[in-house]
Amino acid sequence: SSITKPDTMKNEKNTESAPNVPAESMDPPVLDNRPPIVVDALVNDKPIYYFGVGSNLSREKLENRAICGKKIKPLSMEAAVVEGHRLAFNMRAFPPLEPSMGSLEPAEGGDLTAAYPGNECHGALILLSAGDYDRVMRSEGVGATFYGSDPERGYEEIVVKAQPYGGGAPVNAVSLRLKIKSRMPRDLCPSLRYMDLIRSGAKELGLAEPYQKWLDEHHVQRSPKIIQKLAVYNICATSVHSVGRKNSLIKFYSLARQKMLLAVFVSSTNSSTTVQLLSNFAMGIIFFPGSMIGYFLMATRKWTGFTLPPMLEKMLEKYK
Repeated sequence: SSITKPDTMKNEKNTESAPNVPAESMDPPVLDNRPPIVVDALVNDKPIYYFGVGSNLSREKLENRAICGKKIKPLSMEAAVVEGHRLAFNMRAFPPLEPSMGSLEPAEGGDLTAAYPGNECHGALILLSAGDYDRVMRSEGVGATFYGSDPERGYEEIVVKAQPYGGGAPVNAVSLRLKIKSRMPRDLCPSLRYMDLIRSGAKELGLAEPYQKWLDEHHVQRSPKIIQKLAVYNICATSVHSVGRKNSLIKFYSLARQKMLLAVFVSSTNSSTTVQLLSNFAMGIIFFPGSMIGYFLMATRKWTGFTLPPMLEKMLEKYK
């Protein structure tokens, strides 16, 4: 495969709204415990290579990862391969709508039954300015403090050797791996929405045909429409709950719901039909109270003025 021309890669259907990030997110980046190559780039305002493996394969998606109203402007973007690593779906997200997200993991160990043969990962080698790199990392929860999360969870930066498709010497690039507390022992099926972003990004970038075939044949989560609808309305209710996270009762409810969901959810490929039915039934019961609140909020919002973030609006439109 040849290098994809960086200025011609467009895919408007993959556009997602930039995340809603607090203004304090633009405080100086956290530099502790980050790779020297990252510290050097941020401190000295140097361009830096980033190796994207998930939805950031799409230039359109990457450009819209910007925060605080700014847009990411890659200096270059081309297809590359990293040996000794694999694309894993071992970050649990919000089942059943988004069961898992991607991570670059070492090829040895882990759930190799879901791995691409050959102990390699194909992706996008992206040259970013220091400022844009910082914005992309913040959108992934790296290098900022505004999430207030467990420092041992989420993504961490790793340095890999990326070999451009077009030849030449490999370059040091930074990619994202899950921290140990966030890694699941086995990959879960990603959603069709998330997988379609990766598939279209791989096609747009011109990744190797065998790798694209592996992506096309990769299993995705299949859930009944009613469960998807209940889940979306539940998220709508949660968007209100987030305003009162300091309220101990609301916090207890949110944590309890999440723990129950994680306990009953099963991946499409890891269970029998009977287990799937039981899992969906249990999730329906868990979602029902919050879903009724969410449905009421949506049904009355033309009088109440209640609004949702753009991405939630898209999800609601898709599943309602």
